Formats: sequence, structure tokens, C-alpha cells
Amino acid sequence: MELLEDYLMKYAGTVLLVSHDRAFVNNVVTSTLVFEGAGNVKEYVGGYDDWLRQRTAEAKPVKTAKDTPPIRTIRQKVKFGFRQQKELDSLTLTIQSLETEQETLYQAMVMPASTKMINQQFSVRKNA
Repeated sequence: MELLEDYLMKYAGTVLLVSHDRAFVNNVVTSTLVFEGAGNVKEYVGGYDDWLRQRTAEAKPVKTAKDTPPIRTIRQKVKFGFRQQKELDSLTLTIQSLETEQETLYQAMVMPASTKMINQQFSVRKNA
């Protein structure tokens, strides 16, 4: 990485660099292009740390809830087809049966091995 830094420092031209390594950016770049939202790109002198310092100096005061009116969204009612409505109606029963099965499996996992064996033998005798 140091070899690349040395090469870029000696390079006289312009390089568009994208990196997640903040130390590398701080050591190599002379200006930073930053996407600031809403399609705006702004140039700052220096590397990442320099951008942070300049950004906080230019920071605008944050608007409070009093300044901005609430935005109301209108939700459209979703209409389900016959099959979808039927599936939706049966969903609570399906969830209940799955939760019951989950609890049964959990109880079987926490049960000591000897008790499991006795229960298995009992269930075999009961079914016979």
C-alpha cells in the first residue's frame, strides 16, 4: 500500500480515487469530491479528515419538528383475491400450530436423554 501511496504522491496528473481506507485517502488526496444528497457533489480541499472539519463548519442548523409540517401519506386499500383472503384468514391458525410444534420440539430438546427414552417407549406401547 505504501508503494501505491508513494507512486500517487509523485504522479503529476489527476486521479479519480475511490477508497474505503481513510488513512490512505488522507495521505494521498489533495481534494475530495463528496456526494451531499439531492444529486449535489461538492469539492473540499484535503482528505477525509479535512472534509469532516470543513463539513461541520458549514453545517446548517437542524430544523425542528415545529419548522416542518407533517407529511401525510394516503394509503390505498389493498384488495385481496379470493385465494389470498382465504390464506390470510387461515394464517392465525397456521401460526398457532407452528408455535405449538416449536414448543413441543423445544421441550423435547431440553428433556434429559433418559426421560426421552422412557417417553419413546411409552408412546410405542401406547400405539401398539
